[in-house]
Amino acid sequence: MGRNSFLGSLLLFGALGAHATLGDCEAPGASPTVPDGAVAAEEALAEASGEVRGFVAKTQDYLACLEAREAELGADITDEMQTEIVTTYNAAVETMQEVAENFNEQVRRFREREDG
Repeated sequence: MGRNSFLGSLLLFGALGAHATLGDCEAPGASPTVPDGAVAAEEALAEASGEVRGFVAKTQDYLACLEAREAELGADITDEMQTEIVTTYNAAVETMQEVAENFNEQVRRFREREDG
């Protein structure tokens, strides 16, 4: 597998746990582990790429669920519920961005090693 087939930059968004306010929204779970691009084998980064993409997809589903939950609550939503949903949503986005940034940094380190 060529390195360009998996080393493209990812634009991502992050995740947290579920509370009663969040209904059936299922958090994506733990962030994937990304190997150190300065020493990792290409295969390890390719595997991490798949894990990161899976995490992103689960997180995007989670974010959509949170949005739907907020809409479902409608006029019945309390300020506390609204705050919990928004805080959870923002934390999920932040986590996803951190995962993406870390993966992209490790890809850069891998490329520098390969090219240098």
